[in-house]
Amino acid sequence: MRVRFSLAAILLAVGIVAPASALAVGFDDHRLGELYDITRVDDAAVRRAAKAVVFFGNATGFVVSPDGHVLTNHHVAQSFGSSGAVYIEYTAGGYRQRAWIDLVVASARYDMALYKARSVAGLPYIPIRATPARVGEAVFCVGHPNGRAQEASFGRVLAVGAVIAGRQSVEYSAQTWWGSSGSPICDRAGNAVALHWGWDAEGTSTGRLAGIPLDQAARAVPELGRVVQAYGTGATVRTGATATTGASSPGPGPSPSVGPSPSASTSTSTSLGSATGYLRSAGDVRYLRLPVPARGDLTVDLAGAKGADFDLAVWKWDAGTGRRTAVASADSSAASERVTVRGASAGTYIVVVLSHRGTGAFSVSATLRR
Repeated sequence: MRVRFSLAAILLAVGIVAPASALAVGFDDHRLGELYDITRVDDAAVRRAAKAVVFFGNATGFVVSPDGHVLTNHHVAQSFGSSGAVYIEYTAGGYRQRAWIDLVVASARYDMALYKARSVAGLPYIPIRATPARVGEAVFCVGHPNGRAQEASFGRVLAVGAVIAGRQSVEYSAQTWWGSSGSPICDRAGNAVALHWGWDAEGTSTGRLAGIPLDQAARAVPELGRVVQAYGTGATVRTGATATTGASSPGPGPSPSVGPSPSASTSTSTSLGSATGYLRSAGDVRYLRLPVPARGDLTVDLAGAKGADFDLAVWKWDAGTGRRTAVASADSSAASERVTVRGASAGTYIVVVLSHRGTGAFSVSATLRR
């Protein structure tokens, strides 16, 4: 008799309940989609970058100049305010420095805010790279997911030039979570290429993680451009118009290189995008975040490797309480599964792909019928 997998079983399978291994990890030895405590990371560039990561309490930022310029998201600044105390800390080294920061400039268009710390000098900082991210290049992220101590993840750039929720964005496979807003997305040398802002709340992206391309933000926001020109790396930055603190509509840009186009208003079915992954062993699990923009019938399709037995589940995520509620699952003996959630409410869902038997690549796609 087939055993249906439960939330508890999945948590055990991925080691959320069981203690994590203490083995060191880095670019050449990590699992895609995993978040690692910084004390486990042995890559020098990642540990060096972590020394410049800033804790905002419920979000992240990072120092971008030795005299204390701190970069985070516009949406973080909206809740943090124009000034306040943050902590520049390195949890693997046991130090925590309190700093008072004041807002220099904020841009809703680029979801970025630049602060300046008072009376500090010689801080560790992450140089901003003035050249664009490249599809396929290795990247890492360091932040404070869920307000925890510093954690790092590894991945690759999946797409550039994507317009997500009206913003030019870089998409990548390095993992984040709530609290990672404002984290640096860095190249292998430790230079920041993107500012993590989240995932698409309007359901127009592939559901993969998105960041603001910092080369573009530096050209558009003079205050940031001057910092990059003085302390960044790469090509000379030529700045454009001054940023504004209010919302603004970006000019026309290239079509997204991945992900769906918004459906016409007369359509009754909307693609919410697709994603791919790889399961390495029986019991291996992958989580995919799926923003659902409106109420409707949500259908999620899983296509797995030939000969494997992959299972599928969909959870509803409550950001206020942090609770996950299972709403649908499919666990036949096939590699491909489909679930439909009738009358699904708008919000964030978690798609869970589990290997019951076998290994291999998989793809997940989602549609919403209204």
